[in-house]
Amino acid sequence: SAYEDWKPYFSQCSAMDELAMGKCGENAYWLIEDGTLTVYGTGDMESFYYEVDRFGPWYAHKDKFTKVIIEEGITNLSDYALARLDQITSVSLPSTLTSIAWCAFEGCAQLEGLAIPESVKNVGAYAFDGCDKLVEVENNIGYVGTWAVCATDQSLSSYTLRDNTTGIAGRVFYANETMTTFEFPEGVKYISMEGVGCKNLKSITLPTTIEQIAYVAFGGCSNLSEVICMSPTPPALEYAAFWTINEDATLRVPNASVYESWRPWFKTIIGENVIQGKCGDNLNWVIKDGTLVISGTGKMYDYYPDAPEDRH
Repeated sequence: SAYEDWKPYFSQCSAMDELAMGKCGENAYWLIEDGTLTVYGTGDMESFYYEVDRFGPWYAHKDKFTKVIIEEGITNLSDYALARLDQITSVSLPSTLTSIAWCAFEGCAQLEGLAIPESVKNVGAYAFDGCDKLVEVENNIGYVGTWAVCATDQSLSSYTLRDNTTGIAGRVFYANETMTTFEFPEGVKYISMEGVGCKNLKSITLPTTIEQIAYVAFGGCSNLSEVICMSPTPPALEYAAFWTINEDATLRVPNASVYESWRPWFKTIIGENVIQGKCGDNLNWVIKDGTLVISGTGKMYDYYPDAPEDRH
């Protein structure tokens, strides 16, 4: 209805019964032609989370296409972007894509053989929910390519990921209340938003390959008291990555000094040659080369009967 004034320009196009095209981001656009939905332009797609029924604008034309092409230049596949398109059989994603959002492919029951580009660093929760022909299950973990996207049984106390796993999608272990320890295997680079969230998890080990930990990736892990990170270079942390973990949590790393930016989440940071921690609102302590140094301003915490540095 918003395009009624366009009618005179297409009055002679007798073979074209409907113009299916539009805008889906600040610089992103879509077009349906010859059985294919093409999204093109640059930058992010807009979110469809708050749309009525949470469908993209192309959903009303779903009977006109079975193939989807997201062209180079598009940087994210937004919330519910392709949700409920149960007729599509193939989707092509660009090398510029960095994020696949919440429920992006939810309900794409006929979709097979999707290749997630190496450029993708975050896959949202339930992104592939209902994609039974696409998700491959092995040892109670569902995969799309090298991404672990779901745990088919949330009651287990341990899981073994494939050797080639590079990413953990959102909420893979979110509902698990049994697991207390978990070691991410070498090769894992990315842990997505709300990727873990196990409330009884106490200890995790991050591999040398870890590159990015997303927003509230470990949110809800209120008993997480030990994080062992094997990487000599700190991975990128998005805001609130370790939100709500145990307030007395310890971080163990190869070099404590380069992990100083992680201090807001960890009371104690232990490195190969340096042990350090917090001992007051504005006070820090460090043990290096046989010497305990306390620095900062203000009052120390009361540690009766034992202080943390007594353990070292």
